[in-house]
Amino acid sequence: MQVTVDEALHMAFQRAQAFDLDAAEHILRQVRAGVPDHVPAASRLLNVLLVRDRLAEAEELAAAYPGGVSAMPALSEVVALFRSQTPPPEPVGTIVIPAFQAATHIEEALDSVEAAVAFFRQASGDARARFLIAVGDDASTDGTGDVVAAWAERREWSDLVVARSARNAGQSTARNRAARLARGPYLWFLDADDVFLPEHIHLGWRALEARPQAAFVRTGIHFEGIDDQVTLVHRISNQNTAPSNLCVRAVCHHFVGGFPEAQAYRNGGGEDAAYSDFLGCLFYGIRKMRQTVLYRRRPGNGLDVQAEMFTGRRPLDAATFDRGVMLRQLVARALTDRTILGLIEAPRPPDLPPVRSFRRPFENIDSDPEFGVRASSPSAPSGSVRAAEGAIDVQRPRG
Repeated sequence: MQVTVDEALHMAFQRAQAFDLDAAEHILRQVRAGVPDHVPAASRLLNVLLVRDRLAEAEELAAAYPGGVSAMPALSEVVALFRSQTPPPEPVGTIVIPAFQAATHIEEALDSVEAAVAFFRQASGDARARFLIAVGDDASTDGTGDVVAAWAERREWSDLVVARSARNAGQSTARNRAARLARGPYLWFLDADDVFLPEHIHLGWRALEARPQAAFVRTGIHFEGIDDQVTLVHRISNQNTAPSNLCVRAVCHHFVGGFPEAQAYRNGGGEDAAYSDFLGCLFYGIRKMRQTVLYRRRPGNGLDVQAEMFTGRRPLDAATFDRGVMLRQLVARALTDRTILGLIEAPRPPDLPPVRSFRRPFENIDSDPEFGVRASSPSAPSGSVRAAEGAIDVQRPRG
């Protein structure tokens, strides 16, 4: 059917009035193909794109008609005003950074987040993707909070909040306070003296988007200066428990209660390992072996202190034989298992991924594309923990 341009525009207008935007867009694109310089058709197509929230295409269309028509505003002006009047999209997720006395190096961590967000926007095709940075300032006295605020102002990064503690309470408390301010369905964690590699955020997001039954993703870690010397045991141990290589669904983080804050976990009690147990004993996880996090080695930081142990040059950590540390570890283990037992029986929110209701340590995770807690045998219980029935005969050891 042959129609004039005016008739085609009228048909497109009628379709748009009936909210049949597919048909309206199809007609207007045909007009543009036949009469490329017809600005009224471009203007109506622009309106359809704006209504459908396809701003990137609208900007591209507006750029092709920089002059507009007579007294009519340029298409680029329409797009700019429309963008300013629409609320920004909700954040994809939040990057949580606990910080204590980090003024000298936290900017490097923040820069790495900015680079990872830029990579995400390019790789996902979502140029408007937003991420909140939530810094937990654990009562720093070196101006850490001021450095963070100055960085945000200089980078024009509006999506940033700082949760300041009145007293030093440890990394777990700093992480949890910052995570309570989180927005978006996903959480990433980054220690203030480490950095994300560019693809870290995108890799975690993509894995969880593709696997709705999974609660978290862990990636590989590059140990600065000693990566080729780290033993397999220590590499696996760190990649199973470190927060910085983790992306987790926020609903799962909140369900397990975040990182444990009891005093027994501090200074050797293993709060990171406990949090890993909370997640690993309740949910499915995903392993990505690609190294997407850089553990920086700085004088006196965790990697520097433990470098010889990680590389096998010091077989056992001397702290293992410290009576106080051992006492805290025993108590922390009992607290961790008590928490897991309570979580197994706790009411589950409807938006929670499937919960694994049995306990098993991580094993052979390097060969598992999807890892988590699995039943050790087909008869392992999948519901609540039950006491073994019947009596057993325990013989006293000889000697």
